[in-house]
Amino acid sequence: MQESITHRLGPFGLQDHPGSRVVPRKISGDTVKTQVVGKWGTRMRFNLFFALICGLALIPASSVGAQPLAKAKCELVEAATCAKANLANQDLAGKDLSHGNFRRAKMQNASARNADFSQANLSRANLSAADFSNARAIAARWKRVRAVGTDFTNATIQQAVAPRASFKAATFNATDMMSSDFSRSNFSLAKFSGMITAHNSRFTNANMRQAIFEFDTYAYFNDADFSGADFTGAVFFIEPGDDSRKFKGASFNGANFTNTVFAGDPVNWESASFTGATWNNTTCPDGTVRNSPCF
Repeated sequence: MQESITHRLGPFGLQDHPGSRVVPRKISGDTVKTQVVGKWGTRMRFNLFFALICGLALIPASSVGAQPLAKAKCELVEAATCAKANLANQDLAGKDLSHGNFRRAKMQNASARNADFSQANLSRANLSAADFSNARAIAARWKRVRAVGTDFTNATIQQAVAPRASFKAATFNATDMMSSDFSRSNFSLAKFSGMITAHNSRFTNANMRQAIFEFDTYAYFNDADFSGADFTGAVFFIEPGDDSRKFKGASFNGANFTNTVFAGDPVNWESASFTGATWNNTTCPDGTVRNSPCF
């Protein structure tokens, strides 16, 4: 006969206590299963049940089957929170949207004339066919933005952070693009004209295929970096007699000038660097077509 053991329910489990006992029950062989009986065993079961009920009661009813909180409303004001907002075809003209978050926003065909997006986040937004003429966007973020066919006439987008963006077929007429990073961006079929300013900007490894650079007035690409850019099929047309040295100190090292056309006074490119550039069926300012450097 096995001896009865008395226990109590303490902070570390069952402990010896008179009034309760563990009754051994033989299951098979030498395996013994104990069962708590007496007032402490009953209280232990009650405490567990009570804890369970209290735990459930502490769960806020609002959290049961709760839905995600709704996104903040996109209000078109300074420091607007409009990430992923649908602003396609919207009239944003003249609004102060500086410091706003427009990441991944849909802004196709929107009118943003004279709007201010300075220091705003436009990364991955879709601005295709939008009108940004006379807009102001100093130090804005344009990373991977899609601005196909967008009009930036007279816009100020200096200090732009726009790597890997798409400006395909966009219009840059008298646009201020100085001190910006457009590395690896797509400017194919884009048109650069008028009194454009892009000195000290980076266009390294950019896609400039079939882009048009047409100037009949002062334009400044001084010290711009076009290293590794692809100018296949691009056209540079500078009004005859204009010797303003538009590309003074610019780097075209490693650039591709296959089927590129250079027209205008050669002095505009004389101080630029073309080390390692590719010349293939290139039309030079003197009208000759070469497979060798024009400058």
